[in-house]
Amino acid sequence: MEELDYPGEFFFDKRTEKLYLFHNGTGAPPTDSIVVPQVQVLVNVTGTQWKPVKGVQMKGLRFSAAAPTYMMPYGVPSGGDWALDRYSAIFMQGTQETLIHGCTFERLDGNAVMVSGYNRDTTIQQSDFAYLGGNAVAVWGYTNETGSDPGRPGVVLANAPQAGVDGTDGEHPLRTTVQNCSAREIGLFEKQSSFFFQAKAAESRILSNVFFNGPRAGINFNDGFGGGDEIAWNLIFSTCRESGDHGPFNSWDRQPFLTTVRTGEPSMIMQWRWIHHNFMVDNFSPQEAIDNDDGSCYYKTHDNFFVYGWQAMKTDFGGHDNHHYDNIYAYVDHALGVDPTLPGHEQYFFANYVVMQGEMVGTCLPQKQMYGNRYFTPSGKLQEGCQGFGGQVSKTPSDAEILTQAKMKLGTLLDISLVV
Repeated sequence: MEELDYPGEFFFDKRTEKLYLFHNGTGAPPTDSIVVPQVQVLVNVTGTQWKPVKGVQMKGLRFSAAAPTYMMPYGVPSGGDWALDRYSAIFMQGTQETLIHGCTFERLDGNAVMVSGYNRDTTIQQSDFAYLGGNAVAVWGYTNETGSDPGRPGVVLANAPQAGVDGTDGEHPLRTTVQNCSAREIGLFEKQSSFFFQAKAAESRILSNVFFNGPRAGINFNDGFGGGDEIAWNLIFSTCRESGDHGPFNSWDRQPFLTTVRTGEPSMIMQWRWIHHNFMVDNFSPQEAIDNDDGSCYYKTHDNFFVYGWQAMKTDFGGHDNHHYDNIYAYVDHALGVDPTLPGHEQYFFANYVVMQGEMVGTCLPQKQMYGNRYFTPSGKLQEGCQGFGGQVSKTPSDAEILTQAKMKLGTLLDISLVV
């Protein structure tokens, strides 16, 4: 009993058969009932690539009180930093055209939705996620890295581990769409979690969502599998609240994969990914709004409004073919932090509107890769060098002027408030 000293803790006295609970709340504890989650997976929709479950629809449902999963076996999805458990309140594997519409996911102690292995055209829309132990939506495919896989019982995994880079067998999600959803207060137990997590999946579309209040990156792409993804028209803020590094979006690409996404033929080169028309505020542990980390490549980031951060564009440790253009960056320290690339795989930074808190632009790129930018500093000056840094410099504009530019960029007449 003396160890019961923190909200949410409990103790069961076997001798007296009494349960003691330290109430987690500001008001009086409930008198009618206390929910003790026992089941980790509330809905299991499982088929195979050869015999998929088709056309399942879940509409207007409320999912709550799923049991914790953070002590279950974890896997390393791919070459990124994160590990993950393949459990969730709604688990899908071997499905086609599954629809989750108008549902509520609240107070689940693990992940809310897991799109695992072979899935095609899953749509999650107009749904709300809050107070989750792990990720809101996790999309995670398979390649044959091990001789057996508990997630696919009875499936013969040929040519492991040499086949670990081969993503041509179809055992991965394609064309997952998450749109018009909200997510907040996620990662209450598992801190390596996001509103949307992706590994060994491609052609995902993350559209018109509102994400805030999470411990790490709001959206995390764990690898460069396939590509063809689109992130657009989202509002993301208050991420990385319990960690350093990252920002609203993070990616890695430390491991190549063979897929057919780009041309229909097997290739180690991924299709382009597009990040556009988002409003992202990097207000916690600000590094940058778009963290293209560790080899990330083939990103076209354009027509966004990014607020705060250490730098506007980042790509490092072998990253290449990343293009930032027509973006607005408000109150960043400097513009670029990028590494050299091989010929034919250059970085580009052009036609951007960059409001900086200092006078240093950062990394110098050749003029053909860095041009047409408008820089703004408190003094109206830049540190000399780098061929003029590919643009013009003026004094810092007013908040009202920055917001006017943002409204035009995002195509909205709605009021946007910016507190500096």
